[in-house]
Amino acid sequence: MKVDKDYAAEGDKIYATFTHAEGYSSSGIVAIIKNDAGEDVTSSITFGEDETGSYLIMPGFNITVSVVFQPLPKFYIIGDMNSWDRTAMTEMTYNAETEKFEFEFAPTTKVFFAFSDKQFTEAEAAADADWSIFNSTNRYALGEGDVEAPLNEIKTLSKVNGTIVLNKVKEGTTYKIIVEKDFNAVTIEGEAAPEPIEDTYVVAGSSDVLFGKTWDGTAEANKMTLNAETGKYEKKYTSVSLTAGNIEYKIVKNGSVWIPDGMGNNQIVEIPADGVYDVLFT
Repeated sequence: MKVDKDYAAEGDKIYATFTHAEGYSSSGIVAIIKNDAGEDVTSSITFGEDETGSYLIMPGFNITVSVVFQPLPKFYIIGDMNSWDRTAMTEMTYNAETEKFEFEFAPTTKVFFAFSDKQFTEAEAAADADWSIFNSTNRYALGEGDVEAPLNEIKTLSKVNGTIVLNKVKEGTTYKIIVEKDFNAVTIEGEAAPEPIEDTYVVAGSSDVLFGKTWDGTAEANKMTLNAETGKYEKKYTSVSLTAGNIEYKIVKNGSVWIPDGMGNNQIVEIPADGVYDVLFT
């Protein structure tokens, strides 16, 4: 703390400049003023503020002014980014202007994480080997269990044994996690990866009787459907009159990728004799 004069008469304004140490805040400071007898006379001192700054009015006796700075609050993120190590959690940056905690990262895959209001020592972590103390006392999340992290929305945080899942990660995107000063809410800013486009598969081949048109890799009528039980794409043709011989075909992925047999040739369906057939492609 610095004052603007070495001596002041009764009634003079005394301007003071305060410089806080690292880890302490310049807001919420508390001034304690004592007389020569060591008595606290803070309540009897007149304070004010003008265009020059904050000041106090010098009383008719000597005073000693001391200032108590408030330590910055701390909040930690724990998860995949620090291997879930309670002794090496990542301290979030406290933004004094917004009075919020911030953390930025650019993951490339799905991420699981939570928050904590305390960094554990090695001894504390060893004593809490089953995580029961940490999970009930120091862990913050959106809810019990794994909860999907909604993007760009303010969501309530609470002390709960849960994990936040950032699922739809868009590669190359930086995500910013913002937690309110009292730890009661979180916002995760960033862009979600687009929903994957489902692959399409179409049967195309040499028989216009079977396929309606020869070698059409985009025909909606020949589109295969996914069998949820087998996990395979299928297309079935029923009661089709076919003549004896071979029908050549390929499966066409997404309208442009033609899938041959293992030798790079057209695949073959053998029709042994003239007749009415059911034909299943998988």
